[in-house]
Amino acid sequence: AGGVSYLNTRSLRDDAREVTRTHDVLTALRDLLSLLKDAETGQRGFVITGDERYLDPYNAARARIDERMKDVERMTREDSEKAERLAQIRGNIRLKLDELAETINLRRTQGFDASKALVVSDRGKGAMDLIRTHIGALEQAEREHRTRQLAAMDEAYQTAITTGALTTLLGVLLSAAVGALVRRAIQTQRRQEWLLRGQSGLQAAMLGEQRLDSLGGNILKYLAEYANASAGAFF
Repeated sequence: AGGVSYLNTRSLRDDAREVTRTHDVLTALRDLLSLLKDAETGQRGFVITGDERYLDPYNAARARIDERMKDVERMTREDSEKAERLAQIRGNIRLKLDELAETINLRRTQGFDASKALVVSDRGKGAMDLIRTHIGALEQAEREHRTRQLAAMDEAYQTAITTGALTTLLGVLLSAAVGALVRRAIQTQRRQEWLLRGQSGLQAAMLGEQRLDSLGGNILKYLAEYANASAGAFF
């Protein structure tokens, strides 16, 4: 009974770590895509206006893109199937950043028409579309993995309950202690997963360029629905 309880507890701990890792990967992928959009926004603002201030989002995003890409690679390094897709993402990010830098340089040296011609050539759009496709595939794979881990946690929980019932023959106190520990671990993990899903959904609601009133409305709508609230307000 002690051996089975130990194995179940270790399984729950390992599965909880995997669920957390999956959440971190999904967050890093969303951050990566958001940073690329920020870089693109800054580039287009500069192309239209010629004002260097519009490059602030571009410069800030470029400083962080490689860091977040390395985070994703580090967190998925044990999965060889994702390595090829990550290599394609990195390659297309390089192409996209090269296109953005070239467009900015053309705007500075040759003016609006030259930079516009490069933008409408769709060279950068093609790279961005591939990045979105590969990131979407990785996100789907991570969600499926998280679902499997949660199912494994539920299975381990059911096994622990059964074991607890059998060990009543050997000692009611020992059985009750093991069951309570496992239940508490499961309840804690389920709450953590609920919070993690809420954070992911909230980040999705905040993505993109939004006016302040739209952003507040989207955030409030999501929080109210996720918390099953009848109403909500920001002050």
